[in-house]
Amino acid sequence: MRHAHPTHGASGRGLSTGAVVGAAAVGLIAGLAATVGRKAVVQGAEALAGDWFDILKAEHLMVLELFDRLEQTDETEVKKRAVLLAKIKQALDKHAAQEEMVVYPALRMQDAEGGAAKLYADHGEVKTFLYELETLAKDDPAWLSRARAFRRTLEEHIREEEETVFPAFRETLSEEEDARLTKLLHKEGFKRA
Repeated sequence: MRHAHPTHGASGRGLSTGAVVGAAAVGLIAGLAATVGRKAVVQGAEALAGDWFDILKAEHLMVLELFDRLEQTDETEVKKRAVLLAKIKQALDKHAAQEEMVVYPALRMQDAEGGAAKLYADHGEVKTFLYELETLAKDDPAWLSRARAFRRTLEEHIREEEETVFPAFRETLSEEEDARLTKLLHKEGFKRA
């Protein structure tokens, strides 16, 4: 009686179709579980932050901490700059989507002074800075000064949101509206995590 090699099917020509399909299914399930797990971790951290405003403030802080690390680099740390910029971009993409898809539309509905339009415009400026930093050589002497200018612009936007626009907007919301915004923000964040 001939014994099949452990890695070969009965035909001796390689893995059986069943083994390949089984391995692919296991890989797919593992990949989906990893994605859901990563999203659950991100959302779990957001849930600990509190309501929509607290979540956005926590995200602001996280991005500024990434900038702290970025500003400590020099021209020889090209890969580190690229990695930190990618993390900043990912965090800002998720954050901007949450604001633009949830908070700004709700704000715009009761915004007599046009503050939401300015916040949308600020996001356009953020995207321009990100593009500039991605396309400028990471070892260019001007790169870090552009990153610092970006941070100053971002800090100004954050201050406006956290100290003026969002507190005033939050005061106009009922508990139910506040809870609804928080739920929608979580939902949008989960899509982007």
